Amino acid sequence: MEYLIFAICLIAMLIGVIGTVVPVLPGLLLIWITYLVYGFFSDWEAYGLTTMIVSGVIVLISFGLDFLASSLGAQKFGAGKAGVVGSIVFAILGLIFFSLPGLIIGTFLGAVVFE
Repeated sequence: MEYLIFAICLIAMLIGVIGTVVPVLPGLLLIWITYLVYGFFSDWEAYGLTTMIVSGVIVLISFGLDFLASSLGAQKFGAGKAGVVGSIVFAILGLIFFSLPGLIIGTFLGAVVFE
């Protein structure tokens, strides 16, 4: 059973690594969730809770910077303050309800609707 869980986690992490390059897959989030699942099943022998908290904060900062970058990109190409706010709001809603494609489409639609 231990080898099966390890193999599944390894495959999920490899998909996560691919997801850091391919925009359709949520790479960092998938890698972090896989770490969490593996830690749960291995009784946290390989790493501890502190490592999970620090890596989780890094993942959250990464998502925050992604939202900031998309809003600054919208502003640079002529969107007003309402468009920037709309892109952030729709990006968050798109990510929650439709994963990464929702993030990309939501950012664009939010800027268009709020402008």
